[in-house]
Parts: sequence; C-alpha cells; structure tokens
Amino acid sequence: MNKLLAMLLLAFVAVLNSCAPANHAPSSADELKEKFEEALRAGDTNAIVSLCNWDGVSNRMEPYLFRVIRGWSEFRSKYPTNRLHASVWLRPLREDFETEGIINGIRFRPNVTVVGMMQGSLSVDDNGTNTSWGAEFPYGERKGGFYFAGTTAEKIYEPKVKEKPFQITITRTNSSVPTAYAFSYVYLQNDQEIKKTFTGTNTFRRLVWANELTSCVLRKLSDDKDLIKLEISELSTNKLLTLLDSETSSKNAPIIYERKQP
Repeated sequence: MNKLLAMLLLAFVAVLNSCAPANHAPSSADELKEKFEEALRAGDTNAIVSLCNWDGVSNRMEPYLFRVIRGWSEFRSKYPTNRLHASVWLRPLREDFETEGIINGIRFRPNVTVVGMMQGSLSVDDNGTNTSWGAEFPYGERKGGFYFAGTTAEKIYEPKVKEKPFQITITRTNSSVPTAYAFSYVYLQNDQEIKKTFTGTNTFRRLVWANELTSCVLRKLSDDKDLIKLEISELSTNKLLTLLDSETSSKNAPIIYERKQP
C-alpha cells in the first residue's frame, strides 16, 4: 500500500509540475490553514498534496510531505472517520529554523518565502484514551499565493571527500522558562572553514554535514539557576559516536568542544 501511495503521489507531482497552480493557491495563511483542516477532516490526499508548492521540486525526491501522508493514511485506517477530530494551528518559525542546507555539494532550499510553521493533527478517543497523529510544515508565500514549502536541490560543488553528519543539541532542564544563551560553531565543508553563530532561548537541534566539526562554544546568558547542556554526536548508518555529552551547567562559564587532532 505504501509503495502504491508513493507512486500515485509521484505521478500527481509530475502533473502539478506541468501546471500553474498559483491561480488556485490560498491568498493568505489563514486560507491555507482552512484548506489544510478541510483536507485533514475529509481524508483528501490530493488536496493536501496540492497545498505544497512544487516549483523546482525534482520528481526523484521523496519529500517530507509524502512520508507525512503515509503516516496520516495509516492513522485514518485504524479508526472510524466520523470519530476523528482535525485541528490546525499557525506557529511562528522555530528559533533554530534554517532556510538552507548543503549536503555533499547539493544545496537544499525552500521554494517559497517561509514565514511560519503550520501544525496539523487528528485525534480520537480510543476507549477513553486520547490518541493523536500530528505533523508540522514550514509554509510561506510565492507570487501572491500561500503554500507548504517545497524543497529545491542544486549542485554547487563536487565534494572532495564524502561529508559526515554531526548532530548538535542544546537542551535546558527547565523547559517552561526561557533561558538565553549564545552558541557558535565552526566546521569544514569542501575544505572551507565555515563559522555560524546563534542566540536562542529554547532547545536547539541542528544536523551539520561537514568534513569535520572543529569547535563549538556554548555560553549561558541568563542570570538564573536553570541548567543548560550541550551534546554533539557524529552519525552514520553504522554507528553513533558521541563527541561531547557535557555536564549540565547553571553558570555563565562557556561549554567548549574542540576536535581532537589526529
């Protein structure tokens, strides 16, 4: 069933790519929200797919949207549809949201001007227990229409060596109260040194594809007793290598990671 659904969705994308959907696109975020909620409630797969902007999206890619639809379809198949309750919310962009990522020489970018996140859910009372399914999409504007963001891919260099994924996570022990912090990290990508900085108050998660992650510095800015923690891992299909699992700290002294020299 999943394979058949994926094939049907890919065929539908091919049709969308050959059309001009902008004439039928929602004209506001609220209208996009209403159409998404209607599609969730009705179980209309085609309607949900049509809410995504497909300009420049390769038919060879399997977007996040397809995986969401599979999970949504499986959830709907378990329960009578007249008992399902659909809800949709507009959310601001997460602090750690990035509009561009580069993986092994391919740059991935959204094909709309992203302005926020849209969260949708289905819930049901299952013998006294509330059971739900949910998903969240970046959404934005393009040529006067509002869509879920599609992702474009552009080859910008041929990697000299295969890049590795590094997972960076910053967590707080008291999630109910914002804790301000400053974070910077340096990595090598295509033999070029890249430095990024970030100031936030909530949980931070980022997957960085690089030749090496060379250093990270996390400094707490809030003058309170809340604890903050930095975790860094190197990921691959065969292993999970923990590079740093810092002690939680309530002080303003920095938490520092530096790559060990070979």
